[in-house]
Amino acid sequence: MVILLNSELETEFFKSIPVIYNINGNEINFSKRYSNQFTDTDLPAIVLTYIETGLVSHLYLNKLFKVTTKSKDVIEFEENKYEYNLSVESGFEVDKITGYVNDYYTDIKDSVYTFEGYNEGVDAKIIFDETSNDLPDVGTEFVVDFKHKNIKAVLGGEFLDRIQFDVVTTDYKENDIFINGLKMCKTVTRDLIKKLEFEFNNPKIVIRDVSEARNLSNIEGQDYHYRYSFDVSIAYRASYTKLFNSIEEVSYELQAQVV
Repeated sequence: MVILLNSELETEFFKSIPVIYNINGNEINFSKRYSNQFTDTDLPAIVLTYIETGLVSHLYLNKLFKVTTKSKDVIEFEENKYEYNLSVESGFEVDKITGYVNDYYTDIKDSVYTFEGYNEGVDAKIIFDETSNDLPDVGTEFVVDFKHKNIKAVLGGEFLDRIQFDVVTTDYKENDIFINGLKMCKTVTRDLIKKLEFEFNNPKIVIRDVSEARNLSNIEGQDYHYRYSFDVSIAYRASYTKLFNSIEEVSYELQAQVV
């Protein structure tokens, strides 16, 4: 299960990233982009990339419901095989079975099969009458439309997203102002990390970790692009709804998803 930071919180976080930085007494405006929007014409820029989303810090159960769900199984009818388990063990009622009988696609008569619904330890199954003349054709597929019981659980918790920040610059030239691109990249990276670690304030989002910056500078065409990269782990609360076949599966979800 992957939980994405909802669009409202993602927008809030994006807007909270500052774009104006004081360098050598000059206020320099940076473009702010997601990685799929970034182009070289955006320099200097701060680029965000979501590396991992929906990692579970902790999980808890909000609500639990029993619900009826409709499913459809497609099963191949095999020679001398008359019992077929349904894919969902908690099946309790068959709506209809359709398939090829004597080369015609049709509803298969109730008299041709017996349905055994789920009992403790016994999966739901279809049992065909091997003496019937109206069995599905061997080697063809029959379709079972059936109902089964599910447990609908509403789960909530704290989730983590890991976001890569890239500060990308080149030498800055504007009128009579010149700023070395490497110095600008280092200064903004340091300032941005400080703001995220110590000054970020949002009641819905918490900064859990900020990594050290990595120098990933490289040559782009005839220009030298300076790039410093670091990762930020943010935490937020969210909930999701999921269907389960048993209480045991709910318990497993609560334990297995937590990182």
